[in-house]
Amino acid sequence: MAVTSSETLPPSLSPSEFAAKWTINSQKESSSSQEHFIDLCHMLGVLTPNADVPIRLRIGINAGEPIAEDDDLHGASVVIAKRLESAAPTDGILVSDVVKQMVVGKDFAFTDQGEVDLKGFDEPVRAWTVAWE
Repeated sequence: MAVTSSETLPPSLSPSEFAAKWTINSQKESSSSQEHFIDLCHMLGVLTPNADVPIRLRIGINAGEPIAEDDDLHGASVVIAKRLESAAPTDGILVSDVVKQMVVGKDFAFTDQGEVDLKGFDEPVRAWTVAWE
């Protein structure tokens, strides 16, 4: 599923809630998820270039086995993705090392951000920004 500029954000969701729900609902492989988030970033740039208040996103992507309960996902893999999102630069995509390793050989450009300390975790996580612009 690729996002196009004709799609709009549901009025009841913030951009970050939309991205989170979209990720949960898409249930794609890591490479597809990264491609879709890159599409999302491009789409938002097309939809809001002259907005009084531009939409700015930070995206964190991790891979792992989430715990599914009702319409929600939680567990360490989800928390790490959220913490990576918090650590990502504005308008940036930050992925864990496990995600980078899963897409080796695909057409993504990464920049090593080194070990990132994440709240609630004893050990840092190696993180990478994804070039998308």
